[in-house]
Amino acid sequence: MHEPLGSVALVIPEPSSFFYSHPFDTDVAQSVDAALVERSIVSVLLLAGVGRSSELAQAFLCSGKVDGAILLNSRDDDPLLGRVLESGLPVVLLGSSPAGLNVDSVDIDNKEAAEIAVGHLISLGRRRIGTVTGNLRMTSGAERLMGYREALAAAAITADPTLIEEGDYTADRAFLATERLLVAHPDLDGLFAPSDVMAAAALRVLLRAHKRVPEDVALIGFDDSPISWNSRPPLTTIRQPAKHMGREAVDLLVHRVEAPESEPRRIVLSAELICRESTLGVQDEPYK
Repeated sequence: MHEPLGSVALVIPEPSSFFYSHPFDTDVAQSVDAALVERSIVSVLLLAGVGRSSELAQAFLCSGKVDGAILLNSRDDDPLLGRVLESGLPVVLLGSSPAGLNVDSVDIDNKEAAEIAVGHLISLGRRRIGTVTGNLRMTSGAERLMGYREALAAAAITADPTLIEEGDYTADRAFLATERLLVAHPDLDGLFAPSDVMAAAALRVLLRAHKRVPEDVALIGFDDSPISWNSRPPLTTIRQPAKHMGREAVDLLVHRVEAPESEPRRIVLSAELICRESTLGVQDEPYK
């Protein structure tokens, strides 16, 4: 049995510029910090990008300076996770995590959430629906693309690979990808972006191209971050329960320390469709 938790690292395997520009990640970090403080556990934020930054983070996590770690949005090709697991440090994965890994984790059903998002566009009569994907090396990116495809298949809409542009959850990539989609498909009438950051970038492209949102192109994002309700028009989006996810991750880590021989648990929480003007136009009801 491990010693009681005195300190826990929340590990962000991305450059600091990525973390601070993604409100969902910062919301989750705040919820993890709050849950740790309630248990009188010291919270350490560790930004672990690529190269030297990742190497330093790996060395720190394996040095015995913290008693556990919560890793946010791990990628399939990230060596940090493997090294930390080999060290024996108690670990919980929060958000996207490599498929098939038998480790405690908390996430939403990304495929189902994407199906709900694209199904909403289909229910509005949209048929030329494109998507700019997230990072496909992350389980969330791959599963959200899978949900997009399955929603089209369920509606007997033939999937057109030229309506899919690969992105990486960043605004810059989403902006360029949306431009390419519009050049290839000027008749585009729906767009699913798997993060609000990407949806906001896509919105700028659509408006610059004199496309009316939602009259010409209905647009939906993902996360329900402040970006979604501050956009003009406000974005329809998928709400992830950031606060709930953070607390569940801390509870799992505490349980792992108290019962190290127990079977790893995977907690899958529900996401919620939040409808706003970017798909429905001006509504009489107040925004959620």
